[in-house]
Amino acid sequence: MSETIEFLSRRILVCGFECQGAARELASYEFVTLLPAYSPEEAAIALQAANALLDDGCKEFCCVGPESEWLEDELDHLIEDRDRPDVATTAFTNEAEACEYLLFAAGGGRSDVLLALVADHPSLLQRLRTEASMLQESSNKKE
Repeated sequence: MSETIEFLSRRILVCGFECQGAARELASYEFVTLLPAYSPEEAAIALQAANALLDDGCKEFCCVGPESEWLEDELDHLIEDRDRPDVATTAFTNEAEACEYLLFAAGGGRSDVLLALVADHPSLLQRLRTEASMLQESSNKKE
């Protein structure tokens, strides 16, 4: 399952870990990835996915969930081991803060494509859709 959410000039590709290979199509873009970490098992899967996403050109990992701090620490070690000082990491336990960060600040606000591997988390996906929609409407009113 995958979907695309349009947000201002950005595209958010939403899927689960099973479609992380779609990132290879994103390799021509600087992209950012939202990684769920709601259990130790999921955080370990996210870490494995991140290893491949680094090869595909991911410039930032935004972790969300109760295990996000652990995942961020492990990502920092991976990034250091891979000699990729250009890749940033962030961690949030609060879903709303993670979604807002992803939409506005991730990638310095310059990444055209955001990859959200959150399809298996309906409440997080709904929050992402809602935040994008509300922020899109607010931006449209300012124009």
